[in-house]
Formats: sequence, structure tokens, C-alpha cells
Amino acid sequence: MARLAAGVRGRAALAMVTMMVGLGAAAAAPAAEDNGGAGVLGHGGRLYADWPLEARESDPVTPHPGYPSGLGAATAGDTWRCVNCHGWDYRGARDAGGRRLVKGIDGMAGATPEAVMAVLTDDGHRYDRVLGREALEALAAFVARGQGDTARFVDEGGRARGAGGDSEALYQTVCANCHGYDGLALHTMPPLGDVARDAPWRTLHNMLNGHAGAPMPALRVLPEDQVAGLLGYLQALPTVEPLLSLVRGGRLYDNWVKELGALAPTRAHPAYPLDGRFADEPARTWRCKECHGWDYKGRDGQYADGRHATGIKGIRGMAGAEAAAVVEVLTDATHRYDRVLPYQDLLDLANFVGRGQVDMDAFIDAASGAALRPATAKATSYYGAMCANCHGAKGDRAVGVPPLGDIAAVSPWNALHTILNGHPSADMPALRGLGEDLAGELLAYLQTLPRR
Repeated sequence: MARLAAGVRGRAALAMVTMMVGLGAAAAAPAAEDNGGAGVLGHGGRLYADWPLEARESDPVTPHPGYPSGLGAATAGDTWRCVNCHGWDYRGARDAGGRRLVKGIDGMAGATPEAVMAVLTDDGHRYDRVLGREALEALAAFVARGQGDTARFVDEGGRARGAGGDSEALYQTVCANCHGYDGLALHTMPPLGDVARDAPWRTLHNMLNGHAGAPMPALRVLPEDQVAGLLGYLQALPTVEPLLSLVRGGRLYDNWVKELGALAPTRAHPAYPLDGRFADEPARTWRCKECHGWDYKGRDGQYADGRHATGIKGIRGMAGAEAAAVVEVLTDATHRYDRVLPYQDLLDLANFVGRGQVDMDAFIDAASGAALRPATAKATSYYGAMCANCHGAKGDRAVGVPPLGDIAAVSPWNALHTILNGHPSADMPALRGLGEDLAGELLAYLQTLPRR
């Protein structure tokens, strides 16, 4: 999951990945500090994470002169973010080999804000050239008085030191309204439990300070034991079941606008051929299946010619790919799906492309469209129990849906995809969990049903 987050580029994507509940500890600041002081420290912590987003400033266009190349920032703006040099644990960021190439800011904890300000504005940092006085003072206050000792909350292995069991009420009242009772509600970020497990120090920072540029509460004023307990509670939240993500990705591949109930794009996808049959139907040009086909082969399969032909290659070459690699393609200059799909939807679609495609040639004869598996008694029984209630015994009952016999005969690839993954935004079960062989046998049974 962390690798995938790294693959989704840009500050907006980082914001999606790190959007968390904000927590903090009284121990991170003097006990006598009032709420206004805590607010300044939280603001400084958000500037530390992403000052352009928090201060609503543009990214610098030239790299920071002190940024070490070994840390591999994606953009010039990333080299100016404090956290990318000094780390979420404030001890210095690590390179791919685990080495710390820059010392942390933990040595400045307890210093006077004036001493920190002198460092922020020296020739090695130069933040007076990009931040105003008020922002600089908040950032200096955070470095001097707001870091806290992360080792009190997270052990070296990344596990929260708090048990988390008595933190349910706190989570369900403060956090669940946005994140959901199970941490799965926001599709703009990975599951909250995954983030807390994969990036505990980042999670802790955002818990302490809130999220840069977002109206998220910072719980810095909470007692230390509540902070540790809440982090532990987050780490116990569930992840998205892989199979659930995969079949949902199959429905997004079919028709993501319908699956999400989203507004359809009003301009054709830039990669769709101008002379394509559906070039004047923008929403259709954004459907993955319209370019890559129900058999996933694009120009090398059933869409080689005819009304759906685009000359675009299929996705079969990405079968078995890691989700991060697929997201790289989905968000590149050709596909641009990061402009229409939030994080979790990109992840689901990537999971389908990488791990959800089936070899259609193993189930359907490419020339005739005939099912290659037998219409077994088991498939007949499953159809009667699971499908006939909506589609009828003969497959012709569902309103607005062609008879299943016609669908299975005319477009068996479409039928098999839908059997496995369900239909977008419809109350139809995805039968992938019953096994691909049974899906192939069900397709064969559908081809025996009456046609119009």
C-alpha cells in the first residue's frame, strides 16, 4: 500500500494518502499552554508537512539547493517540504536503502523559537524567501515546542504503544463522521487502518497537527495515553478485502460513471480516436472496456474490427502487474484517470487490471463465441437459486435488460465479465468467489436459454 501511495504523484495525491484524523498530546507542548498556542503548534506542524498546501502558496519551480538527490523527490516542490528531508519521525528522512542522508530536527526540540528561526532563514534553508513572517513563526514554534517524542507513541517496528481498546468512543465520535466506523469511508485515500499500519509516524504527525490545507481536527491537546491508544485503535481497523476491491474494479472497468453515480465527462477522452464510432459520445469514450474490450485484448481481440474498433491495444499485457505499476499507467498523460477517479477507485481499478482479468480464450471460442465449458447440472442449479429470482427461469424477466440468452450468445465476453464482477450500480452478485470454472459453466448454461 505504501508503494502504491508513492506511485500516485503530486501534492494532491500526497494529501489524499495522508488525510487522517488529527491527534496530539499535552506532552508535546508545555502544560500551561493555552488553546491558541496549541493552534499555532498545529499550524506549524501542517506547514512542516506541506507548507505550500497549508499556506496556499505555489510550489517553488526550482529545487531546494540543500536537498540531497539520493532521497528522490518527484518534483522541485517536493524538495522544499520539510518532511521530505527531516522525516515524519523528525530524525531525518531515509533513502531507499534505509540510510538517513539528512539529520533530523529532533536536536532542535526545546530550542528557543528565535534559534529555530535563525536556522530556517540561513543560507542552508532559505525559507524566508518563500514564507511570510507569521508562517515562519508558526513553523519555528513547531520545531522548538511541538515535535513531541515519537518513540513514546510508536516502537521501532512501527507498532503503536497504546492498546487502543478504550479508544473506540473517541474514534467513533471524533473521526468516524468522515472516515466511517471502520475507516473505509473515504475513497480519496487508502483504508485508514492501512495508513496507520504502513505509515505510523506520518499518521501520528497528522493526528497531532491535523492535515495541511484541510478542515481536519488536530487533537494536540489530548492526554498522551489517549493519543497512543487512538493510534493503536487505528492500526486495528480493517483493510479492504482484496477480492472485494478486485470485483469492484471490474465494474469500474465496465462503466465507472454508472458505478459511482458520477457526472459523465462532457468531452471525449483525449486518447479516443477522433474518427472512432463513439467519438461524439464523450461518456462512452471514457469507459475502459470501450477501448480495451470485454476480452481485454483491444485491437488484438474482439474489437479488432467493427463498430467498437479503435486500434488501441488491450490490457492483457498488464495481467499480473503490481497495483502501483497499473496506477502509474492509469494516471499518465495518455489515460488521465486521476482527473476523474479518487484514490480508492484508482486502486480498485488497478487491482482488477493486475489481478482480475481472466483468459477469455480458456472459456470462450474466439471465432464462434461458443462457451468452451459444459453447461453442468451444478451451473443449472446455481442459476435457479441465484439468478432466476431477478432474471426469470428463461432469462427474460429483468426489465430493461435483453434476454440473457441473447447477451450470452451475442457478447459472451461481456456476459462472462459481468458474471464474475457484477453489474455497475446494480444489486447483482459478483460470482467470482465461487470460482472461474463455475462462471464458465454458467455462461454455457446462459447460451442454452431462449433468444428473441
